[in-house]
Amino acid sequence: MMPVSPEERLAHLGFVLVPPTPALRPFIASYWGMRRAPALEVAPEFMHPGGGFGLGFDFGGGLALDSQPITDPVFLDGTNTISRRMSFTGAVDVLGIRFHPGAAYPFLGIPLVELANSTELMGAVGQRPLLLLHEQMAEAPTLTAKIARLEAWLLARLQPTASPYVLHSLYQIKQHAGQLDMKRIADDLYISQRQLERLYQIHVGMTPKHFARLQRVEAARLALKQANGVSLAHISAEFAYYDQAHFTHEFKAVVGLTPRDYLRTHP
Repeated sequence: MMPVSPEERLAHLGFVLVPPTPALRPFIASYWGMRRAPALEVAPEFMHPGGGFGLGFDFGGGLALDSQPITDPVFLDGTNTISRRMSFTGAVDVLGIRFHPGAAYPFLGIPLVELANSTELMGAVGQRPLLLLHEQMAEAPTLTAKIARLEAWLLARLQPTASPYVLHSLYQIKQHAGQLDMKRIADDLYISQRQLERLYQIHVGMTPKHFARLQRVEAARLALKQANGVSLAHISAEFAYYDQAHFTHEFKAVVGLTPRDYLRTHP
C-alpha cells in the first residue's frame, strides 16, 4: 500500500507544505498552511508524536485540540508524548512551523520540558512580540509573504545554543527507529547518561528513552499503515518488542488506540 501524502490526506482543508529558506533548514523541517472557507465541521485529524516541536499562527479561528478550543492567536504544538486530535469548524486559516527534533530551543530559549503537551506559549515567550508578529503576518497578502515575515523574526531570535551531543544522538536514535540502548549512546559520547537526559529535557522536552520510544512507535505505526496482511506478531518482532502484548501496550500508550483499533479506524 502506497502511503498517502499529507497534501492528499488534508486536501479538503487546503493543506500545503512549504520548505524553509536554506539558512533555517538545519532547524525547520517545513512550514505548513491550511486555508478553507467556512464549511461544516469535518472529522478531527490525528497529530501523532514524533518528538518534534511546532508553532501555529491562527488567522481564522475554529481550531480545537482534544476538544478544547484554541483561543490564543499564536499557539504551541508542544513536544507531544501522545497522539492528539485537532478539529476544525468554520473558516480555517492557519500557518504552522514544524521544527526538527531538538531545534526549537535556539529560537525559544526555554527548556522545552516546561512546554511539553501544551498549547500555551504567550506567557512563556511574551505576549507583545508574538502579537506584533501575528499582526504583521496577518497583514501579509499571501502565504509566501507571511512566511517571509515569520522567517525574518526567527532569524533575529536565533541563538547558537544547539547541543552537538543532542544532535548526534537524535540522528542515531532516528536512524535506528528507536532501537538503541541509551547507556551505550551516552558512553559513545563520553558523557554520563544523566547528563544526556538533562540536555534532552532542555533541547527536546523529554528524555532520550522517551524520544526513542516515540520513534519506535511511529515507525511501527507507519509499517502498519503500509503493510498488507502482515500480522501484528510480525510487526512486533520487526521492531524488537518483547512480544505482541508489549507492542500493543506501547502503541496504545502513545497513539491512544490498540494497533487493531488503529487499523480499523485509519484504513
